[in-house]
Amino acid sequence: EGKNYSKNNINCASILSAVVLCLIILVFNVVLISSNALSSMPMVKLSFNINYYVGVLTLICVLFAIYSSISSMAFVLSKSVFKTSNGFKSNMLVCGVAYIISLFGFNKIVEFLYPIIGVVGIVFCIIIYIKLLKLKGENQHTMQYNNNGFIK
Repeated sequence: EGKNYSKNNINCASILSAVVLCLIILVFNVVLISSNALSSMPMVKLSFNINYYVGVLTLICVLFAIYSSISSMAFVLSKSVFKTSNGFKSNMLVCGVAYIISLFGFNKIVEFLYPIIGVVGIVFCIIIYIKLLKLKGENQHTMQYNNNGFIK
């Protein structure tokens, strides 16, 4: 529960978590680039090259990550796009569309959607940054910052 921590502690923990996650992603990318693993799931392929059990463990982790991503995206899409009282029909519609898209194959989906998702992500980050700048400008007279730039 975050109520017991100061805003400075929360800000520091958030920054530290973001840095650690960025370093993990950087290490994964360096390993993938240096090994030249051409596969739909290169981390799984590299894990099986290390050891069979490491590969199985990595595959299970990847499958859980895929399942949790699909579940959360289906929930968010059905709740935000279809604001109806019957959630079952909207969930079935979202899952049906996702199933139809899945018939194109993983490689085609990645080849087509990853660039689009990247552009949308960059645009989203720019919009958030602009909104934060506006919010900071509007609320600067009511907020006080410490020497590190964190909100007190």
